[in-house]
Amino acid sequence: MIQEAEVHFAVQDKIYNTPNKKVYYILSLFKTGNTKLWKEQYLQQCEGKTLCKGDLWKTFKETLNKSFCNIESKDDAMTQLQQI
Repeated sequence: MIQEAEVHFAVQDKIYNTPNKKVYYILSLFKTGNTKLWKEQYLQQCEGKTLCKGDLWKTFKETLNKSFCNIESKDDAMTQLQQI
């Protein structure tokens, strides 16, 4: 999803020219389930502050990656543990 968004940002670079605009776009995609809940909690946590710590897009991407880690990694780890 982040790669898709970054392509979108590159094509429309005059619109998405600040980290906050990029974050708002990503958050607008979070409409259901866990992503919607995460968005609501993130917005509450950021209330009265900037959406990106240090006003950096990179920081927000890291936050997303930590929050939505790859589920397959857990499956791979479980398989490896079972094989030991």
